[in-house]
Amino acid sequence: MGSFGIACFPSFALGSQSEKDAKLKKIADKYSDIYGFPGIIVTVAREGKLIHSYAAGFRDLLRPNEITAKDQVAIGAISRVVCGYIAGQVVREKKLLEWDTDFESLCPDISATFASPANKASLQQFLTHTAGVTYATPNQDSVAKDPTPLAARLNLCKLSLSAKGVARPGISTTYASSSNLIVAMVEKAANKSYEELIAQYINQDLGLPSIRLGMEMFDERTSPVPRGHYLSKENREFKGYGQYSAWGANMRYLADANMAITGSPIEIARLMSMIAGYGGHDDASEIRKSAHLTPFPLSPYTQCGFSKSPLGLFHYGSTGLGEWASASILDATKTAVFTYMNCNYQEGGFKGIELVNELNSLFG
Repeated sequence: MGSFGIACFPSFALGSQSEKDAKLKKIADKYSDIYGFPGIIVTVAREGKLIHSYAAGFRDLLRPNEITAKDQVAIGAISRVVCGYIAGQVVREKKLLEWDTDFESLCPDISATFASPANKASLQQFLTHTAGVTYATPNQDSVAKDPTPLAARLNLCKLSLSAKGVARPGISTTYASSSNLIVAMVEKAANKSYEELIAQYINQDLGLPSIRLGMEMFDERTSPVPRGHYLSKENREFKGYGQYSAWGANMRYLADANMAITGSPIEIARLMSMIAGYGGHDDASEIRKSAHLTPFPLSPYTQCGFSKSPLGLFHYGSTGLGEWASASILDATKTAVFTYMNCNYQEGGFKGIELVNELNSLFG
């Protein structure tokens, strides 16, 4: 993760829907020529309300079928932002959970399994990447045989706590996949499963029924969802579908709070806007603020898991799943821009920063 690497862009007068589509099509065509992605979706929400959606191309390169803004997509690491929002709602209701609550005090049944330094990390440290947990957690697919999502998440927690390189909390800012540890805390505090909390705080309270946890398995006969594609950088030759397509039956991709949130891009853009404090509950703006513990007041991550940029907030996801997504929150216009592409170069991973910059300039 890092900054956009951008400065300022001129603002465009968007005009009518057809004019917006024309400008978006020009940008999409440009990057389609560069990257060769099969399909792209861009949705834009302002103060929690959808103001624009655009989709072009195909869901499936080998079985061409139109991609739409109503399709279910997986948002990868952007799932952390959803996790942060739900944690903030539980904190707001003061159900045994505060920002400074440490993992060990709330989840002793898990922490007792390992003498991990991260046992002492607080909820806020997990969310702001200062908990000492590492990004690389080996053997995550080993939870495939777990019988329930809850069992899988508990085992994913144990893998995170036992991974090599876990350090004492508060020493450094290190991007990490710690959402499962956060979920274990909020499940214990609220006495509800993460799936129930999503249903309560997002499906019901925010009126966004498509948002859920889990990725559907690739099935040529029935799968309606966009799937990530690996392409050769040299000749754009199809290499294969994204990892979750092949391992969709793996409990990790049904339960992993780090990466397994899915939904329609239309509702994802609205959700990102509400999480950032634009639309939805009035208290959401407090959740997105940075309230970092010393000695790292300059950590780029907010309590809600967004990272800060000159434009506002952003988060990337899905770069290892044969697809790519981003969520950008533009402070000047109180606008959320969500972008999804169902491709990723086989070599090194596609980042899409230039595309995001142009889209942000269009809506900024």
